[in-house]
Amino acid sequence: MRHLVAATGISRFFCDAATLPAFSILQENIRAPLVIDHFGFVRPENSDQDLPKLLRLLQNGAWVKLSGTDRIANGPASPGVGDLARKIFAAHPEQAVWGSDWPHTPMHSGESVLTDVVLPYREMDTPGFFFGASEWFPDEQDRQKLFVLNPARLYDWPTDDSQ
Repeated sequence: MRHLVAATGISRFFCDAATLPAFSILQENIRAPLVIDHFGFVRPENSDQDLPKLLRLLQNGAWVKLSGTDRIANGPASPGVGDLARKIFAAHPEQAVWGSDWPHTPMHSGESVLTDVVLPYREMDTPGFFFGASEWFPDEQDRQKLFVLNPARLYDWPTDDSQ
């Protein structure tokens, strides 16, 4: 943990929703922005139980990537995914970014793997993920935050306004 505390840049985590409460301690001790990938693995069918865990981290300054909808459901058009994205964004619109999840690494169980077999990337409809996310947020200003302004702040990229 001391390496994370001293780290600058961004600390990204790909984790099960059950582990989200443990990040509160880490969040208090690191300087780097904490970014939780793939909706924090909050699945639409478990959002009543798991969404509050994610929102507590966001309230304390963490970021969330609205990405990997195939990891929490069957893609961006799956029942409940758009509603979940809108709930997260409504609660913390300044701390959500969209991500494609490219290059679409293989699904895994989280179990240790004792093999050196390289699994191939998955063929996915990356543009479909983008257009699905665009449908969740019909408001142009919301899309501008999600796709442009928030990522620029998180990654310290210039925007047209700051150049």
